Amino acid sequence: MRIPPLYFDSFKEEPALSCETGRASPSKRGERRKMVAETSRAMAKTAVEICEEKKGQEISIIDISEISVIADYFVIVTADNSRQVEALSDSLQDGMAKRGYGIRRAEGKPDSGWILLDYNDIIIHVFDKEQRFFYDLERIWSDGRKIVDPKEL
Repeated sequence: MRIPPLYFDSFKEEPALSCETGRASPSKRGERRKMVAETSRAMAKTAVEICEEKKGQEISIIDISEISVIADYFVIVTADNSRQVEALSDSLQDGMAKRGYGIRRAEGKPDSGWILLDYNDIIIHVFDKEQRFFYDLERIWSDGRKIVDPKEL
């Protein structure tokens, strides 16, 4: 069944969904991607700020948005010992929540030397020195774009 053209003339903008496919129009998808990218960048900046406040070391950001669907950014930080791993993780969870970013899942324990905080668009890895060296995520995800300065976000 075809809808008369006059119906569509009443729209000033492109309809949000295509009648034929039921999918979002290309312009709406582009707007959504842009909004998600801005939110991801803001989340990554916030995580870096919290890590710096709590004396996290070797903070690194990897943009994986072009090579993976699991997240847009990895934020990787090193702590001196298991107590600092826990303190950093707790501070990150509290600080992100205060700024309105809900956590999807937290994995790991401080005595394991690695806690992963999954915020959907960004994933934060809090390592002790030994586990950071062992897992070497920067090497594994070397196809991603390493962001040296958080101001580049």
